[in-house]
Amino acid sequence: MISNEYKCIHVHIPRTGGSSIEAFFAGKTTLNPTGLSIRADHRSIHDYRSNRRFEEYFKFTIVRNPWSKMVSHFIRNCINRPPKTFEGEYQPRFKKWIKHLPVSGNGRGRSYNKLSFKTCNQLGWLCDERWKDNIAPEEWKLDVDFVGRFENLEEDWDFISQKIGSKEKLLHMRRGILSDENVYPVDYREYYDDETIEIVCQRYKDDINFFNYEFE
Repeated sequence: MISNEYKCIHVHIPRTGGSSIEAFFAGKTTLNPTGLSIRADHRSIHDYRSNRRFEEYFKFTIVRNPWSKMVSHFIRNCINRPPKTFEGEYQPRFKKWIKHLPVSGNGRGRSYNKLSFKTCNQLGWLCDERWKDNIAPEEWKLDVDFVGRFENLEEDWDFISQKIGSKEKLLHMRRGILSDENVYPVDYREYYDDETIEIVCQRYKDDINFFNYEFE
């Protein structure tokens, strides 16, 4: 999303805390237990290039460990709907889900399956056009000024807020998505076995190499 008030552009990659950031820009300062009333703005950095303020505005995003991110997609699309009790079924169900995901797109358009679009490599949302032409990773160029990490969101938001001239803390609007240990595990690693670890490794190999993520 773009904020003329704060002179910035936020590239909202799905399942990276972006709903909390969009809520901040929408002026939402209290938690809403029923969810957000604003619609998520999932556009890649390329969708903003035609804006005359593109070069002037501060451009940022948040990325996430791919193994954790994929579990979040699974919970959002499968578990976070009734019935919500699975009693040990979560790992085989996750395995079945991830093995049948469509081939991921590249973040440059919505011609792909919706979930495929949302689960593509995060680099596709952020890099210049060379990324899709199989140029060596050391030559990839991010088109954003700052890349924060979901794993370090509070501290990285402090940096972002300084850049945009805000002193407000970020409220995590969907903190409860992995909070009920009686329903499903909080630790994303519990969803994986060797095969599914490798599936994510291959699907997100560019992200893993570029951002130095590990299954840890």
